[in-house]
Amino acid sequence: PIAYLVGELDDLGDPTDTKWSYDRINQAHFYKTYPNMDHHSFSIGKAPALAAYQEDVLKLLKEHN
Repeated sequence: PIAYLVGELDDLGDPTDTKWSYDRINQAHFYKTYPNMDHHSFSIGKAPALAAYQEDVLKLLKEHN
């Protein structure tokens, strides 16, 4: 399974482009855009924006592991 965790302000993994590819990949099953996050927020971001992303990652890992 493929999950798309997208930063609303990401200029490298642009939300428009990621949504386009998500709609075309059959194995993709989760798509969420996180407000106030850019490309680097996923590794060095601060709460509360990062907390929602971390919750979703843990939930997905429990579902698919």
